[in-house]
Amino acid sequence: MSNNDIAIKLFPAVGEDAPEAELVRASDCSTTMLSAFWKASPVLLVFMRHLGCSFCREQVGHLQQISAEIRQAGTHVVLISVNRPEETHRFCLSRNLGDHFTCLSDPARESYMRYGLSRVSSPHLLTPHVLSRGIQAVLHGHFTTIPKADPLQLPGIFLVNKSGVVKYAHRNRDASDNPSNREIMDAINSLS
Repeated sequence: MSNNDIAIKLFPAVGEDAPEAELVRASDCSTTMLSAFWKASPVLLVFMRHLGCSFCREQVGHLQQISAEIRQAGTHVVLISVNRPEETHRFCLSRNLGDHFTCLSDPARESYMRYGLSRVSSPHLLTPHVLSRGIQAVLHGHFTTIPKADPLQLPGIFLVNKSGVVKYAHRNRDASDNPSNREIMDAINSLS
């Protein structure tokens, strides 16, 4: 087998077990396991770049728009941040997310690595497409602030069912590559 025949496998793929990880609850700095969430209900794991990212703020805003639909489908939303717990907690409070969203912190990015979410180089964040999408996000009120965590970390979204199996996986190809609400709801609705 040549090097050209070797494909890099991103973990986890749809249909595979979701990786376990121990994270910190932003609200009280206690530790929790990701499996505690999917054992209770299907869970939408939303990995964010950093809390100052306009695209992450936009994604959270979009999820808030469909919050009632997500709740009605019996799915819980877990936001995961690379920021420290106290920063993550302030962000979540400022968004008035309510109890249907849980905010976790992973400054070491261990869960990001387990879910195959990569880091990029600075030039990758400055492409014409990303800059154009950044202007659109700002025009919709999702402003960028100075990053207090790793701005090179790419985000992603995973839907995990109650058996701990990944049913949907979206790894952003760039900072602006957020899935649409329709795509997310289609994945959630396919669980029933």
